[in-house]
Formats: sequence, structure tokens, C-alpha cells
Amino acid sequence: MIASLPDNESERLRALRNYDILDTLPEREYQDIVQMAALICGTPIALISLIDAERQWFKAKVGLEAAETSRQSAFCAHALLEPDVLFIVPDARRDPRFADNPLVTAAPNINFYAGAPLKTVDGHVLGTLCVVDQKPRRLDASQQEALFALSRQVMTQLDMRLKLAELQRAQAQLREVAAHQDRIMEEERKRIAREIHDELGGVMTGIKSYLSFAIDTVERSGARPDPHLVEACQLADSAIETVRRVITDLRPSVLDQLGVWAALEWYCDQFQERTRLACSIDIDAATAGTEVDTQRSTALFRIVQETLTNVARHAKASRVVLRARIENAAMVVEIRDNGRGIVSPDLLRQDSWGIAGMYERARYLGGALTIHGSDSGTTVIVCIPMEEPSHGS
Repeated sequence: MIASLPDNESERLRALRNYDILDTLPEREYQDIVQMAALICGTPIALISLIDAERQWFKAKVGLEAAETSRQSAFCAHALLEPDVLFIVPDARRDPRFADNPLVTAAPNINFYAGAPLKTVDGHVLGTLCVVDQKPRRLDASQQEALFALSRQVMTQLDMRLKLAELQRAQAQLREVAAHQDRIMEEERKRIAREIHDELGGVMTGIKSYLSFAIDTVERSGARPDPHLVEACQLADSAIETVRRVITDLRPSVLDQLGVWAALEWYCDQFQERTRLACSIDIDAATAGTEVDTQRSTALFRIVQETLTNVARHAKASRVVLRARIENAAMVVEIRDNGRGIVSPDLLRQDSWGIAGMYERARYLGGALTIHGSDSGTTVIVCIPMEEPSHGS
């Protein structure tokens, strides 16, 4: 006898699809539950059976090789029609609904069946947690209650899995938004840096030229330049240097013109000159000749920039060494200083936005970042794959 369809079949199937559980790999949590059900009920077979449109599929199983069967022959399809009770068939051979069922007349030769509904909070029955035997039997009250309790645990696991998937999708969306905002910010940095260079930089260079010309004119006449004029020229030099530093901090042109490896070498030189910390960089020839796309170049440069900023501000180091290489189709950059090593609480501080940003830049591109502190200093290792990662939900 083929079971009728529940009145809410379309909604029930939609709920089942929403859990995205069909045809997934075995998971230990569900396997533990069916093993416990078989042990408590004393049956050789226990299953987590999910009823799809045309089949029943087993998320976990004990004592059965098949991964699925036709819905038409599924005992669990009948259990869908009684969502609030334990569906029990003590002896299928004597039950007119199942006597000619191919699962009874042939392997696995079902005689006894008991299924507890897997019911969502909205009342949709996805399937059952069931126990099966090849001989007639009955379950006592404690076994029945245990089977119900285990079925609730199955739903708890399914709900947790669903919430985790929703959380992961939300996190992926947040990373997409953050990455989009980061790209916008980088373009804005580039635009502002270009405008400062073209407009303010040009004005300051012009002022410096006029001041230098005035001083040269006075000196050629044999007189001494006015001290205020000399001071103004020095201030102009200082302003020009400040403009250059601001442009560099916003978006160094070398990153766009020569690529990330040349940009890292240039930045290390700038860092050493500005901080007086010994800064060396080692990029092997094969790596230096590898082209890197704009997104990865920017991410890697910003991670190194933030790391060196942290070294200068917090490490009390006298030396920092960078090593870059391509390894297993990924860019690997190691930054090691000889200062006071970072400690774990510093990594967990909620206001460590710079470090959090470093982790996110690497993670968004499918990479990883590790930070390890010791008495001899701090080591930061960033690994970013050369290929585009998938950000699908």
C-alpha cells in the first residue's frame, strides 16, 4: 500500500530543501544517534530517514547498506501522516498495508518498524528516526520515550546545522561588503593621492622654486638672504616631504606601476629611513618575476604595511626581516622582528582593528595569517593563494 501525501506536502518539501541536508556526507553526530537508537531498542537496523519527493534517503544508518529507497516502499512515508505519535508496525507480514511491500518480501526483510517523527518547529515532518528488525517485536514505554528523545536530538542537530549555514552565509556576505568597501576606499585613496600630488604637490614645488630663486638672486648680488626667506624655504622642503609621506601612506604609486614585490622593497627602505629600524627584505628571483593581480597586491601590501606599523609602535625592536616566496601556488610572506613578542591577549583585544583587518584581508582571498610571539620577537606569516577563491554561499 502506497502512503497518501500529507496535506502540507509542498510546504514540507520546501522545509526539507531549506535544511540542505539531502545527499550530504556522513557526519559523526548523526551516526552516533542511530547507533544509540539501535542499542536502546535492541534492533539490528536504525536509520535517519528523510522523505524526498520520490525517495527516502538515509542521513545515517546502522545495519543497512542501501543509501536510499523508493518513497513508494518507504515505511517512513506512512509515518508522515501521523506526525505526533511513534509510528509502530509490530509485524509487517501480518499488516495489510505492508505485507506485499518489497522491503518486507525481499531484503532487508522488514518485519518490525518503529519511527519517531523528525518534526520542525513549524510542524513539518521531514522524516523519521526509525529502528527496524527482521522479526516481530515490541518496544516498552522506556524504549519508545528514548526513541522520541533521540529524534528530538536529530532535529536539534539539523537546526544547529541550518543556523550554522545561515551564519556562514551572513559572514560571507559581510566579507563581500567589507571587501567592496575596501576596494572603494583604495580607489579613493588613489584618487586623493593623485590629486595631492598633482595639485598640492605642484603648488608646493612651485613655492619652493620661487623661494630658491629669490635666495639665489640675493646671494648672487653679494648680499645675505633674509633669514625669514631661508626659513620659508626650509619649511617648503618640510611641507614637500610631508606631502610625499601622505601620498605614500594613501597609495604608493610604485604599487600600481611596478607591482607588489617592488613596492615591498621600496616600502622597507622607506620604513627603515623613517623609523631608523634595520629592515631587510629577501625576495627570491622566481617570486620577484611573478605577476600578482591588483586585489592580491593591495591586500599583501596593506598587511605588510600594518605589520611594520605595529612593529614600529609596539615591538621595541631594532631589526625586522621580511622574506617572500611562492610556495604551493600561494604567496607566502614572513615578517620577523627581534622585539618583545606579542602575547595572546593582545591578539584577542576587541580594539585591535589593525590585526583584525589583516586577518580579514587574508581570509577573504582564501588565505591565512598566523601571528606568533616569543621572547625573541614576533613572527607574522601571511599566505594568500594565487588563484581566485570562491565566495559563494
